[in-house]
Amino acid sequence: VTIVVALAPINIAQDEVIIAQGDNDRDNMRFYIVEQGQCGAFIHKDGSDVQVGSMNVGDFFGEKALIERAPRAATVRAVEGPAKVAAMDVATFERIMGPAQELMRRTISEYKTVDQVLE
Repeated sequence: VTIVVALAPINIAQDEVIIAQGDNDRDNMRFYIVEQGQCGAFIHKDGSDVQVGSMNVGDFFGEKALIERAPRAATVRAVEGPAKVAAMDVATFERIMGPAQELMRRTISEYKTVDQVLE
């Protein structure tokens, strides 16, 4: 199976949640690549959502929980107009993206925390 065949397109309305912080339903988790629009990553802290990242066309997200086998660390939603993402399920991600996971781990280590954003 190639990456292109393994990806399913999904249309996302503006402000629609794609990933919810704290979600731990591994069977329904996906890895995403932004095909159109812009998505933002938000962490809920002290009663408000703080944007800690943004993803544009060609960027990916959702890998952190898959690689670390942990709950979703942030909420991701479309922030500029409707967005289109390509999604890959966990089993396919692990099979196809296995060799790239070490590179993704390095990227994950550079993600900003809420405290870094608020500084």
